[in-house]
Amino acid sequence: MYIRNLVENTCIRYGLQGEHGLSFYIETAGHTVLFDTGASEKFWENARRMGIRLENVDTVILSHGHNDHGGGLAFFLERNTKAKVYVHKNAFRKHYSDLRKESGATLPGISECADISLDASLMDHERVILVDKPMYAIDNELMLISGIIPLRLQPDTCRRLYEGDGRELNYDTFTHEQHLIITEGSRHALFCGCSHAGIVNILENFRENIGTAPDLVVGGFHLSNPRMGTMADGRLMEKIVAELMRYEDCRYYTCHCTGKQAYEWLRARMGDQIQYVGTGDSVTTGW
Repeated sequence: MYIRNLVENTCIRYGLQGEHGLSFYIETAGHTVLFDTGASEKFWENARRMGIRLENVDTVILSHGHNDHGGGLAFFLERNTKAKVYVHKNAFRKHYSDLRKESGATLPGISECADISLDASLMDHERVILVDKPMYAIDNELMLISGIIPLRLQPDTCRRLYEGDGRELNYDTFTHEQHLIITEGSRHALFCGCSHAGIVNILENFRENIGTAPDLVVGGFHLSNPRMGTMADGRLMEKIVAELMRYEDCRYYTCHCTGKQAYEWLRARMGDQIQYVGTGDSVTTGW
């Protein structure tokens, strides 16, 4: 398996551009996959500069309904004429992020939030497939899981995210979030966009449904609030890191909404079990 980060928040590679968003290019035995499309067309230009032809991608997965993960979808569909796009059926609802410096006890008004929704006109595109099952097998290699309930250890940094109908808001329950499982032989890789339901809950759901822990986890853990410049609660982080380290044979590659501060905190406790993967970086599976 070949994995390359096309775009995320950080970039130290000459000629590439970072942005607040996420996009991974993945080559498997049977597919060329794009996992998320970033916030703009930067993922495409970075791929071109890295010698990756996204015109050849056959499968696109959008992890959830926020525009920093699907903002580049229209650009992609104009230039790639064959890929099927798998999006959760709830992803095209309206989604918002709280702009207030202090989050109050009551829900904010629409004017106090940023609209972070996907382009709803793409919902009816002929190549967009709306996923409506908690376990959705594309084939023997690719599977999507969703409907994960944040029972425990959900990052407190998710509390400023909402969904609504354009007039009033509700706290986001993240039913629009889905995760990609890639299986190669006896190995499993799990790709998460932001892990809003909590990476601990996602891992437990994986183990319950697949019967084993993943060998590799790639993506964001939402342990920071980029608008506020803050990290998740330290006591919560201690509990999360203890759970991650229970999966001794699993390696983690994180980025984006985990945040560099939170990553350094995790790295100090987890050592080589966790790595940061920035724009242009590759993930080595060793498979």
